[in-house]
Amino acid sequence: MHTRPVLVMRRPFALAVSLAILCIALPLGAQDTSSTDAVADKKEAVRALAEERDPDAARDSAAPLPDGASPDGALPEGVLAVVNGRPISTLAVDNVVRQLSGEGEQPDRDQILDELIDLEILTQEAEKLDLDKRAEVAASLQLQYTQTMANAYLAETGDAMAFSEDELRGEYDRQTANLDAEEIRASHILTDSEAAAASVIAELDTGADFATLAAERSIDPAGANGGDLGWFVPASMEPAFAQALAGMQPGDTSSTPVQTEFGYHVIRLVERRGAALPDYDTVKPGLTNLLLRDRLATKVESLRETAEIQR
Repeated sequence: MHTRPVLVMRRPFALAVSLAILCIALPLGAQDTSSTDAVADKKEAVRALAEERDPDAARDSAAPLPDGASPDGALPEGVLAVVNGRPISTLAVDNVVRQLSGEGEQPDRDQILDELIDLEILTQEAEKLDLDKRAEVAASLQLQYTQTMANAYLAETGDAMAFSEDELRGEYDRQTANLDAEEIRASHILTDSEAAAASVIAELDTGADFATLAAERSIDPAGANGGDLGWFVPASMEPAFAQALAGMQPGDTSSTPVQTEFGYHVIRLVERRGAALPDYDTVKPGLTNLLLRDRLATKVESLRETAEIQR
């Protein structure tokens, strides 16, 4: 089963570059003496993880380039650019493309490569100033490494999880049990004051036509259709609106104005019917994701219980 990584924290940077790329493509350097000596080793650990998932791309990304290129001047396979002897791999660009595509964007590979080149240039300049040895920078690098490895573990663990049809059906039953069992069709006349709504109610009491008054008095676009709101579940409406409908029968009109953030409503209940439940096969991927998140949360809790934590 293929699943997207489950993020455990929000990304702390504005640039649309994945944590994995920053940890793999950018040099981490040495941290503050209390915690920085391990960063270089962790850099290699991240590269090892990448090699396990894509050996060829990871090898090309990590391999040193004599004079920055091959003897004939061409870039090695799997390398898109070299900055002062350091390679920027196809894998790095692919990672950003995959992340942006997953967020609904249409990534431009050339632009991404240009941004990674800029990042590499800035990284090298920062190293010249030994900025990676500052405590706050070392802490940020440590956080990026931790996030990347945690998300990689969750993705790897999630990929190995499978759910039976009974488990998925059980989750479907739990989720649908909380849904509205009824749909309502109603019309309304929306006014901007309580007095205006009360005036509409008084006219309806004397036999005025609801649809005509809706077209003439309602400030809601639905007034043009006689105030018809179509079919909906009560939970989708403002609480006061839904509460007013709860005590009404088909054909009833609210006897007092109903106030919501939109104004004052005069409501007529047209019809009630049983609500159709969502199709099981349609929502099955979402059910799988819900079960996956629950199981991963349980896994994290079990690991936490056995961990030695001092606070």
